[in-house]
Amino acid sequence: MRTHRFQVRRGALALAVICLLALGVALPAAALAGAATTISGMRTMPDGSSDSHASVQIYRQSPSGWSYVSTLTVTSSLDGTYETGALSDGTYRVGENLLIVGATAYSPAFYGGGVTLATGSNVVISGSSAENIDLHRTSDVVTTDTAEPDNTPRQARTLAPGGDWVERTLCGEPDSDWIKFDAVAGHTYAIETSGSPTHPLWSSDD
Repeated sequence: MRTHRFQVRRGALALAVICLLALGVALPAAALAGAATTISGMRTMPDGSSDSHASVQIYRQSPSGWSYVSTLTVTSSLDGTYETGALSDGTYRVGENLLIVGATAYSPAFYGGGVTLATGSNVVISGSSAENIDLHRTSDVVTTDTAEPDNTPRQARTLAPGGDWVERTLCGEPDSDWIKFDAVAGHTYAIETSGSPTHPLWSSDD
């Protein structure tokens, strides 16, 4: 988890198609339609109950590392099951991001028992056989961020210009902390932050 501090001051992405024609040779239906490998499975919480909260994330290995497959359709159901769209041959990792329910933050869950993308296990896709991959959250972390929920602009907490520093806890990628303040026309304001330099500050005028 990373803690950030905020203060407001007044003043200062080719498609290749290969057609195979074989005279007198009967091709399997799958070959005629193209390989259609899918991944499906069940998602469960630490107590064994079904996990229908967070969406399943699919990452594909490339020469430069792991990339989130943003164009893939993943269908999730309230009973905790999920199924992906067709996947091409390659090496994948499957997981769910951090989940926050009320004041409790549940650790991410990746296939193989890992809680991060780096510690997940590989799923190798080759051919058109479906893969069954279950995801189970193994731990939960109670967050001390009393400002939750503040993950959307509508939930933003109000800060007073010139007031004291306030702390927010970022418990993983899905978590974001929004703040707002009342500004007076004609005045200049500066927003100061401290915390992890690898986590950017996003601003909005919505």
